[in-house]
Order: sequence, then structure tokens, then C-alpha cells
Amino acid sequence: MCRNSTWLNLESRRLAVLFLVCLLPFGGLTGCRFGAALIESEPSGAVITDMADNTYIGTTPCKHWWKSRERRKLIAVRFEKKGYVDKVIAFTINLKHFSEEKAVAEPQPVKVLLEKEE
Repeated sequence: MCRNSTWLNLESRRLAVLFLVCLLPFGGLTGCRFGAALIESEPSGAVITDMADNTYIGTTPCKHWWKSRERRKLIAVRFEKKGYVDKVIAFTINLKHFSEEKAVAEPQPVKVLLEKEE
């Protein structure tokens, strides 16, 4: 019985090492995940600001990526364009990629309609 138990422990260790080695190229051990959005507005040309830290993201249309240890992240952004009412929206980004390049290649669509000022 000890012999089988030892064999099982060795086999379990081998499988665990193989599993971990396979995860390394995909960032599985770092826990970093990436997600991206293609952010568009109608009309285009709106400045996008990240509400979490008040940083400039870009001008629509714009591709932007986020990095986190979580699988989903709530993003709040503000759109500003002269002659239009500022608009704040929130959306959930799915962080399903293990590299920035893959995330940017498959962005989630985010579309916003801006209203004219009166």
C-alpha cells in the first residue's frame, strides 16, 4: 500500500509541475489579465477620461486596454465634446486575455450617443 501511495504522490507531483509549466507562457502564474474596448461616440471626436483616476484615455474612436488580476472590471468614463452635453457611462470590461496584444486585437465595442447642448 505504501508503494502505491508513493507512486501516486510522484505522479501527482509530475502532473502539477507539467500543469504549471504549461501555464507559464500564458501568464497563468502572474495572474495578469487583459481586456480592451473600442470606444466610439456619435459624433466622433469626444475626449474620453477615466473617472477612476481622472486620466486621459483618448479621443473617439479609440482602442484602450486595461490590466487586472480579476476577470471583469467596472470602468467609468466621461465623454466631453464642445457643443455637446458631457456624458458619463459605466461598462464592464471582460479581462479574458493573457496579453495586451490579444486583448487589443479583440476589443469589446462601446458606443455612446452624445446629445447637443441647447
